[in-house]
Amino acid sequence: MGGLATASFQTSRAEADLLRAVSPLLESRAAIEVGAGNGDLTRWLLEEGYRPIHVVELDPDSALLLRTRFGATDDVTIHDSPAASGNGDPSALFASTNLPPRAGLLRVDVGLRSYPIVCAFGDLTSDLVIARHWRELPDGVGRCPWTLGEMTRELEGRGFSSFVSMRGRGHLTAMEWNRATFDEGESGLLLFIHDRVVDRLMPVLLDTLSRTQEELWDHTRLARAQVARLTEAEASLKADREQIMRRIGAMAEQLPPPLGVQDEDGSSPAAPIAVDDQLDHQLERLERRLRISNPD
Repeated sequence: MGGLATASFQTSRAEADLLRAVSPLLESRAAIEVGAGNGDLTRWLLEEGYRPIHVVELDPDSALLLRTRFGATDDVTIHDSPAASGNGDPSALFASTNLPPRAGLLRVDVGLRSYPIVCAFGDLTSDLVIARHWRELPDGVGRCPWTLGEMTRELEGRGFSSFVSMRGRGHLTAMEWNRATFDEGESGLLLFIHDRVVDRLMPVLLDTLSRTQEELWDHTRLARAQVARLTEAEASLKADREQIMRRIGAMAEQLPPPLGVQDEDGSSPAAPIAVDDQLDHQLERLERRLRISNPD
């Protein structure tokens, strides 16, 4: 993931659901998206009624792709600055761009440069700010160059006292209110809500958080039930195997000694009695069932 510094991540279902729920309650439907990648989220924002949309793209190749996709769309303006992709002052990125002073949504997803770019938008009035965060990622990305505390303090000073964190794990999403728990190797989104609109958005936010927790709890209950069934099946198979082994032991006690072995009186033993083949087959079937129910 070496392109993290300029490439955008795809939006998650959780982010889309949350934005769809709060969008009608925002004071502005203008959106500023920094790091749009292939433009999928830009298209989604258009479909959800955000207008106008200003896209600031640091990567020249992505900017060309976005111009191809949205060049004929009056409601989308693509801004790009070659100097922005270097190591200079991030505020220089916006010096020559005609961005609106107010927006309903500011979304910054440019990896290692996200925090300084959020800081560069200090004069923007917006209802929501979304930025990506992580602890440590593989493939050369490393640790996040800013802390959660730094991001929250920066935005709290601009009136964003509350936030929701979102992180995906498989097909599930975990959300937290005013806290973020990210494991190493995973990234997530931080959605900050301005104090000006937080009371208006609170019922929708609480409903979304509640539904997400219910989904997680349903998944947990199903997983526990599956573990209980497997444990019960394994115990039953083990009991069957032990019963068969006892039957084999009882039959073995009735077998005469092997050929060539004499009894105590010196006489030759009787012909050996073969162990019932059916018991062997039952044992094999039980062994296979045990391996299937517990592959580890």
